[in-house]
Amino acid sequence: MEGAIGIFGPSESRMERLGAWFAAEYEPLLRFAYFLTADRETAEDLVQDAFLRVNRSRGRVEDPAFPAYARKTIVNLARSLFRRTATAQRFEMRQRMEAGGDPSEAAASYDLRRALLALPVRQRACLALRFYEDKKEQEIADVLEISNAAVRKQLERAIKRLRASLKEEQVP
Repeated sequence: MEGAIGIFGPSESRMERLGAWFAAEYEPLLRFAYFLTADRETAEDLVQDAFLRVNRSRGRVEDPAFPAYARKTIVNLARSLFRRTATAQRFEMRQRMEAGGDPSEAAASYDLRRALLALPVRQRACLALRFYEDKKEQEIADVLEISNAAVRKQLERAIKRLRASLKEEQVP
């Protein structure tokens, strides 16, 4: 049974194929994760966590859907991270407000990075896959397990929000 994990773990040949796949895909996955997070250390953690999950899966490395599965895993891990981070930021904001701080100071200077990070994860993922990884609409839909129409809508909304954010930034 290919890819099955026995009592002693995956076969040596599977580990070799996974290792070769990971070595070949590490940089593209890291760039993708960085685009989602805008932080190299976080991106590295996401790629490593995704590799661990991919390693535990029973999927075949040779399967054409394997890279899409890895990217989908990174998107899901990023979503979880952003939810935890958002909770921590809300707590921090409440603490600052209770201490008499001005919460608008933190949001005073928007740049492209902040505008991107303000987008929902799915919109960032669509942008990263389309413009950073040069994926076609169908490939994006396959990775994110959404329809082509949803991909188009997410890209449209993301671009509209980015333009609005960056336009506000330029107004004196």
